[in-house]
Amino acid sequence: MKANRVIALLVVLLMLRLFYGAMAQQQPPASPQQPAGNQTSQGPSPGHQFVDPRQVNVLVGNDLRLFTIMAALNLAGYNYEVEGRAPSPLRASLKEKFARVDPAIIARLRQYYQSHRAPGLDEPSQVAKYIALAFVVNPPPSFSLTVAREKLPEDVRSIVDFIPLIQEFYAGAGLRSLIPTIAPSYNSVSTAYRQATGEAIFQILSYLHTTPVTFIPAPLIPVQSQEKDKQKKSDKDKKEEEGPAFIPRGRDRVRRMFVVPDLLNAQNTAYFRNDIVVNLENEEGGLPGDDYLVVVGPTPSSDIKEIRRAFIRFVMDPIIDKNLQAVVNPRTKQRTELGEAIVKLVQQLPKATNELKQSLPLIIRESFTYAVEAGMARSAAAPAELQQVEEDNLYNLSIYYERGAVLAFHFYQALKGLESTGIDVSSLFASFLSNTDIARESTRSAGFAELRARVEKRRAEQRAQAVKASLPGVDEHVAARLVQADKLIQQRRFEEARIILMGVLNEQPRNARAIFGLAQIVNQAITPVEADEKADPDDKLVAQEERLGQAVLLYRQAIEAASPETEKWIISRSYVAIGRIFDFRNLREDAIAEYEKAIELGRVPNGAYDQAIEGKKKPFGQQ
Repeated sequence: MKANRVIALLVVLLMLRLFYGAMAQQQPPASPQQPAGNQTSQGPSPGHQFVDPRQVNVLVGNDLRLFTIMAALNLAGYNYEVEGRAPSPLRASLKEKFARVDPAIIARLRQYYQSHRAPGLDEPSQVAKYIALAFVVNPPPSFSLTVAREKLPEDVRSIVDFIPLIQEFYAGAGLRSLIPTIAPSYNSVSTAYRQATGEAIFQILSYLHTTPVTFIPAPLIPVQSQEKDKQKKSDKDKKEEEGPAFIPRGRDRVRRMFVVPDLLNAQNTAYFRNDIVVNLENEEGGLPGDDYLVVVGPTPSSDIKEIRRAFIRFVMDPIIDKNLQAVVNPRTKQRTELGEAIVKLVQQLPKATNELKQSLPLIIRESFTYAVEAGMARSAAAPAELQQVEEDNLYNLSIYYERGAVLAFHFYQALKGLESTGIDVSSLFASFLSNTDIARESTRSAGFAELRARVEKRRAEQRAQAVKASLPGVDEHVAARLVQADKLIQQRRFEEARIILMGVLNEQPRNARAIFGLAQIVNQAITPVEADEKADPDDKLVAQEERLGQAVLLYRQAIEAASPETEKWIISRSYVAIGRIFDFRNLREDAIAEYEKAIELGRVPNGAYDQAIEGKKKPFGQQ
């Protein structure tokens, strides 16, 4: 009976999916994965490099609800794309496909999207809540909520009133007639992701020597037989029934993971959530935390980094929940001394995320996820590459540590035992956690500066060698063009400067000076709508907001691309420029955070240390 109910549940979910072709090939497994074998299973059998995602309740496919909402957002003004990258062909043709949509509907969509922007978030992050909304509504045309509004996460709850606009858009867009022309693109991507996901599942389960828990039966609680019934029975019967009977409390739960392509988003975007239930109306479903959702934007090839991390979490969460004795007292449910020390350590880190500061299990899960990712890279490395892979792993773990994953180094070292013994991770995890030396983990950051300097120097040398090999003799010429563009920007001859900078970026897509120059241009050059005296004031504000948002994104890209050794001035000036934009938008706390980053860099030649000091004292424009 349990198996039939799980199968029915998965079949209904498959029917949700867009364009049916990709998902029609993914009928659910004949029976759910039961937890009984999870403690002793040794993972996939040798000789196979692929695990059918369906066998572990991972569904890869498309979703019409997501397509509808993302189409609406694109028409509403979400047009962000990674600098130097062209939008996907489908996204580029969107306006043409929806040319007959009533302009009044598009205007309302645009007004809603702009009025519900969250301060301080980049463009891809702005749409995260809308993506989540797509998975808590019923299929079109109703788009009605599948759960009560008050049960939704706060960010999703804040945009529930977007649903009537989506209903109106779907009704007026003739979207169903577009499906035959759109389906091939989506189905092709889904097929590629299904293969890549299956390979990642095999690698993860082989490394951890386990299988995931996909079915959790309802817990049993003891119930004493009624006294009057006992009196009617013989002494023998009474003796047999002296022990408690058990009845289930609550309902059985099915754990699932969904991988959904989104061709209407920017390239290389990925979204992960574990706080919503992907159900239909009147469907029993599970609880928040049972469903793992990964939405991936278009990429030149299947990018599975977020999918891999999501599946590691999917596998590890039940194991972690059962092995918290070292950090949480099983009887009182209070944190132990070790648990308190771990949380305190995270709360002391200025860059730690709020989510990790507030959740001990999340600290453990994220630390272990990043450790497994690094451990798999270590295991797969050839002997000649091992030293560099090890350095890169430690470099990455240092970044995750500062964000709150403070046990990542500890788990990374502990996983060597897993790699050498081949024992199921579920049998080892309790000892991994209990053997934590919090004093040692508290001092990890002492070596970060030296480690990062060493790795960044090596990476800079490798980049220089790559540029020299691919573009011999180009450096001096590029430098001259950048100087010319800088002079043009100072003269406010923005279009001429833009042409030069785009030419440089066509040759060197990650040239930090060129990206920084483009950011300066976008920051200073007002758009035609802003300059039009007859334009609607609201349209002017929208255009200004979009321009400044794009400038912030370009400054962020310049920071990421800049060499810490030779281009620290770009990083310094970019932080201050972002801070000033935030001040202009009355986002004072966000502005101060940017100024502080520039101050932390110190007095950099040609940097903006003094401007950062002034910006922290007073908002830009009031100095």
